Amino acid sequence: MKERDIQCTLIHLKNIIIFIKVINYKEYLPLVFGEAGMRKWRLNLGLNVPYDPRANPTLTNVFSTAAFRFGHSQVPFGNQPKSR
Repeated sequence: MKERDIQCTLIHLKNIIIFIKVINYKEYLPLVFGEAGMRKWRLNLGLNVPYDPRANPTLTNVFSTAAFRFGHSQVPFGNQPKSR
């Protein structure tokens, strides 16, 4: 890839991460935990949290499995595809 292509890809990736953060922290998590839960677990991060390159972004397998199951439990049963 050319340097320009790489820079363009990184800009788009940053925008996608911002969209995901806004949806999760401003819309989904307040519905799940409520405002009191958001304060209790300090999830009101805001949109201007500085990037910390020392932060470890990895998840443990146990946590990712639990999050996956919880998220899927939020989908109402009536929204399942209908068999023919």
